[in-house]
Amino acid sequence: MIAPSVEIQMEAWQRYADARRKADRTLSFEDCREAAAAWIGFLNVYLPDQERMSERRLGHNVTIFPSHRASLPRGTSRP
Repeated sequence: MIAPSVEIQMEAWQRYADARRKADRTLSFEDCREAAAAWIGFLNVYLPDQERMSERRLGHNVTIFPSHRASLPRGTSRP
Protein backbone atom coordinates (compact mmCIF):
# COMPACT_ATOMS: atom_id res chain seq x y z
CA MET A 1 0.00 0.00 0.00
CA ILE A 2 1.29 3.43 -0.94
CA ALA A 3 1.07 5.95 1.87
CA PRO A 4 -1.60 8.61 1.32
CA SER A 5 -0.43 12.14 0.66
CA VAL A 6 -0.11 14.51 3.56
CA GLU A 7 -2.92 16.56 2.00
CA ILE A 8 -5.33 13.59 2.05
CA GLN A 9 -4.31 12.77 5.63
CA MET A 10 -4.85 16.36 6.76
CA GLU A 11 -8.24 16.65 5.01
CA ALA A 12 -9.49 13.48 6.71
CA TRP A 13 -8.16 14.66 10.07
CA GLN A 14 -9.73 18.11 9.67
CA ARG A 15 -13.13 16.57 8.83
CA TYR A 16 -12.91 14.49 11.99
CA ALA A 17 -11.64 17.34 14.17
CA ASP A 18 -14.44 19.67 13.01
CA ALA A 19 -17.11 17.00 13.52
CA ARG A 20 -15.72 16.09 16.95
CA ARG A 21 -15.69 19.71 18.13
CA LYS A 22 -19.29 20.14 16.96
CA ALA A 23 -20.36 16.93 18.72
CA ASP A 24 -18.59 18.00 21.92
CA ARG A 25 -20.32 21.37 21.75
CA THR A 26 -23.87 20.17 21.00
CA LEU A 27 -23.87 16.68 22.54
CA SER A 28 -26.38 15.86 19.82
CA PHE A 29 -26.73 12.17 18.98
CA GLU A 30 -26.69 12.96 15.27
CA ASP A 31 -23.57 15.10 15.59
CA CYS A 32 -21.83 12.34 17.54
CA ARG A 33 -22.68 9.82 14.82
CA GLU A 34 -21.23 12.19 12.23
CA ALA A 35 -18.04 12.48 14.29
CA ALA A 36 -17.84 8.68 14.50
CA ALA A 37 -18.26 8.41 10.73
CA ALA A 38 -15.53 11.04 10.24
CA TRP A 39 -13.22 9.08 12.56
CA ILE A 40 -13.79 5.93 10.49
CA GLY A 41 -13.07 7.98 7.37
CA PHE A 42 -9.80 9.12 8.93
CA LEU A 43 -8.81 5.55 9.82
CA ASN A 44 -9.72 4.37 6.33
CA VAL A 45 -7.07 6.68 4.89
CA TYR A 46 -4.48 4.26 6.27
CA LEU A 47 -6.20 0.94 5.50
CA PRO A 48 -5.97 -1.07 2.29
CA ASP A 49 -9.17 -1.11 0.23
CA GLN A 50 -10.13 -4.63 1.28
CA GLU A 51 -9.83 -3.75 5.00
CA ARG A 52 -11.69 -0.43 5.01
CA MET A 53 -14.59 0.01 7.38
CA SER A 54 -17.97 1.25 6.26
CA GLU A 55 -19.07 4.66 7.46
CA ARG A 56 -22.54 4.22 8.87
CA ARG A 57 -24.87 7.09 8.29
CA LEU A 58 -27.86 8.25 10.27
CA GLY A 59 -30.83 6.02 9.63
CA HIS A 60 -28.93 2.76 9.33
CA ASN A 61 -29.06 0.24 12.17
CA VAL A 62 -30.49 2.75 14.62
CA THR A 63 -34.04 2.89 15.83
CA ILE A 64 -35.32 5.93 17.65
CA PHE A 65 -38.41 5.03 19.63
CA PRO A 66 -41.10 7.62 20.21
CA SER A 67 -40.93 8.60 23.86
CA HIS A 68 -44.70 8.66 24.28
CA ARG A 69 -44.82 4.93 23.48
CA ALA A 70 -41.79 3.78 25.42
CA SER A 71 -42.39 2.11 28.77
CA LEU A 72 -40.44 3.22 31.78
CA PRO A 73 -39.10 0.73 34.31
CA ARG A 74 -41.45 0.08 37.22
CA GLY A 75 -41.17 2.58 40.00
CA THR A 76 -40.02 5.44 37.75
CA SER A 77 -41.92 8.32 36.23
CA ARG A 78 -41.41 10.88 33.50
CA PRO A 79 -39.93 14.22 34.54
